[in-house]
Amino acid sequence: MNGKNQKLSARRLGKQSTILGCILLICILIFGVRAKAGFTLANGTVIYRLPGYNYAPSVFQNGNVAYFWWCGYNQPLNADSIYYASINLTTQTFITSPEIVMVPSASGWDKGNVCDPSVIQGSFYPPGLGGPYAYAMYYGAALNKTGTPQGAVGVAFSNNGINWTKYSGNPIITPFVWPTGNTYGAGQPSTYNSNGGSNVTVFYTDTTYGLYTYMRTTTDGVHFGNATQISQAGLKSTANTPDADFGYDSNTGTWYAIFPDGPNRPGLPERWSMTLYEMPPGQSLSSGTWQALGTIDTNLTGNYLADNPGLLRDMYGNVTAFLPNVEVFYSRGGTDGYPYNSWQLTFAVWNPSPSTLPFNRYYSATYGDHWVTTGYYSSSYYHLEWTLGYLYMAPQSGTYAVYGCQIGNDHFVSTDSNCEGQFILGLNGYIYSSNVAGTQALYRCYTGTDHFVSQDPNCEGYREEFRIGYAKTQP
Repeated sequence: MNGKNQKLSARRLGKQSTILGCILLICILIFGVRAKAGFTLANGTVIYRLPGYNYAPSVFQNGNVAYFWWCGYNQPLNADSIYYASINLTTQTFITSPEIVMVPSASGWDKGNVCDPSVIQGSFYPPGLGGPYAYAMYYGAALNKTGTPQGAVGVAFSNNGINWTKYSGNPIITPFVWPTGNTYGAGQPSTYNSNGGSNVTVFYTDTTYGLYTYMRTTTDGVHFGNATQISQAGLKSTANTPDADFGYDSNTGTWYAIFPDGPNRPGLPERWSMTLYEMPPGQSLSSGTWQALGTIDTNLTGNYLADNPGLLRDMYGNVTAFLPNVEVFYSRGGTDGYPYNSWQLTFAVWNPSPSTLPFNRYYSATYGDHWVTTGYYSSSYYHLEWTLGYLYMAPQSGTYAVYGCQIGNDHFVSTDSNCEGQFILGLNGYIYSSNVAGTQALYRCYTGTDHFVSQDPNCEGYREEFRIGYAKTQP
């Protein structure tokens, strides 16, 4: 169906016997959060099924109701299907309990899997289906013509978000080369409705000529114009940009997007880092430069994997009502790489102020280890010693990135994005390269078994390895 179809077909191999016959348990833990400077993270899970994976959420909020559509494993069909739930945010209770609302067809283009929903409200009169319909769901699907997924995008229509009628002319967006052979194809749609009617823009991935994101527009919901490639300028990773989701600020004309960063964890099909961007007003989505706002990764969250993001939007694809914060729902996963129990939905909220993150030094007597980070640490074993300074969430003039890394029980920081060949936790933030006003030099030190960071150029009596840079002394 799309890139995730290829990954999920691999997930199911060798797993079916362990899944069949198990009982499905679904619960929501959406309202507990823990504040971080720059981000607010979920304490628990938004959508959780045991066993069963969940990913690729499409979420919008209307008043005090949040609506969720997402992709998950359908045990009886041994295939991906689309789930739905709605929640009263005032009473923190289900209005509609989680349920499957779309499954693969028995034959035809989407008989393999259906996934990656993006739901948009409007007024739709699809040919042959009458109307009006209040909702359109654009989704990815795969037909295994040659034993491999052939990804394309289809659409279905509904008046309640639960009962969907697939358009008979599907697929409505196919890759540049169709059928695709052994490649990923087209999929992973994200939608925006500019007029409340049927004038929809669909963003999607097409791998015909590489991993690129494109957009097409329609005035009737089903017939699309030519594809326009989305700019990659300013992105951290230009080689791995599928799975993006988009939202619009109708007040300022600013586009927001969340792009997963590459590469994947070694040997695994999922990624572990994603960055939130904005495209400033006046710049074109096809030629403008994205500006990074903040990164969600293992270093921030403690989750081994993080992938398949979706922005919280209103029913037309706007983020305006939720600004200045931007909320990102995504799939967090464990170390298995085939996360039948761990691959669940959670969220993080980007807060634009303050623009810095505290660079804290923690210590564990149990492990004899310092953990210096702007994000996650194990509170069971580590205690805060002090704050060394403050790092920017996003690049600034005169700054460069500092990363969190790990080798065994030793946590260390590095200015090398590859963590000097060790395990990469992710981005801590951005530090000044020179001593500007209001900054303090920081040094990486080594005891022989433990790397740590100090403001002391003598490394508190241990060996100095190098000067990391100059961190702000105040937020």
